[in-house]
Amino acid sequence: MPKCDFCRRETAVKKCKIIDDMGTRYRNLCNDCITKLGAQSHIDILDETEEETAARAAIIGDVKLTTSPSFEGYRIVDYKGIIFDETLTGIGIRTVAKSLGDMFASLTGEQMHAITDRINELETELIDRMRKKAVAQGANAIISIDFERTIPGGNAVMVSASGTAVVIEKITEEQ
Repeated sequence: MPKCDFCRRETAVKKCKIIDDMGTRYRNLCNDCITKLGAQSHIDILDETEEETAARAAIIGDVKLTTSPSFEGYRIVDYKGIIFDETLTGIGIRTVAKSLGDMFASLTGEQMHAITDRINELETELIDRMRKKAVAQGANAIISIDFERTIPGGNAVMVSASGTAVVIEKITEEQ
């Protein structure tokens, strides 16, 4: 039986390409380690079938989200902990090209659509990463989600998000 390169357990493994601040490397990982490391790094599973990829994406996509501290029709059965993620991104040429019309909007006090669109893209990326972190902690929902947006310099945008990873279950009539 093969061993996972990360946890060293003898179990089924998948060939993975890991991309993070340490660079790109290839490892054989078990499903548990793929889930845990996937919350912190970009992982491409090289020998996963389309069905396995779809099942993994469905688990991550099924994580329920809310900005409130509870879910209507569900009860919280376990708190897994606070999750947080942030991104600091340059405005970039793509956004600058789209925002040529926004130059005048900033002078007249109107909405700057290109930058607003970029902030919305960053928030969507953060939600995807927070969902992965929630699954890695064994949660199926994130409550009390909060976003903070900052423009620290003339050509950068920082977006951060936080929430609490929880396990919820549907309330049935018997409960």
